Amino acid sequence: MNTHKILLLCWLLPMSVIPFCLFADRAPLQAPESQRPLAFHEHPPTEPLEPTLNAEGFRYNRPAFVAYALAARVSETLYQVPCYCHCNREAGHKSLLDCFTSKHGAMCTICQKEAIFCYWKQGKGKTPVQIREAMAKGEASRLNLNRYVDRFYKEIAEATQ
Repeated sequence: MNTHKILLLCWLLPMSVIPFCLFADRAPLQAPESQRPLAFHEHPPTEPLEPTLNAEGFRYNRPAFVAYALAARVSETLYQVPCYCHCNREAGHKSLLDCFTSKHGAMCTICQKEAIFCYWKQGKGKTPVQIREAMAKGEASRLNLNRYVDRFYKEIAEATQ
């Protein structure tokens, strides 16, 4: 190797290491939003939960009316399951329950399906863990929203009169 190449390497090598040294003590970058985990609580609530919005405010929107009414009945379960519309990323939600303590659930058919699915599965004796597992397999997303809205609407409407 000639002397010029050796001198050039001796000059460039430290410069290539400096950037790594400057940033070595910094925290690693956060995972991209698409890789962030879903938000939910792995345990039942230890304090009183924020109430869901009153379903009566959504009478004009049957799916929302049914979803909010059923969400109020299974709020502890919703606290323990994630929402797959990824509102944890956009709205900072901590579980599916947050979709129904706000107006988000009125506009989102994913949330509506999930709330109805949780109510239906809890009625069949499923635990929040079992419901989470079923949701992870996509079972809630395959729920026929109109069919279940029709199924529960009459029962809810009669109970609220």
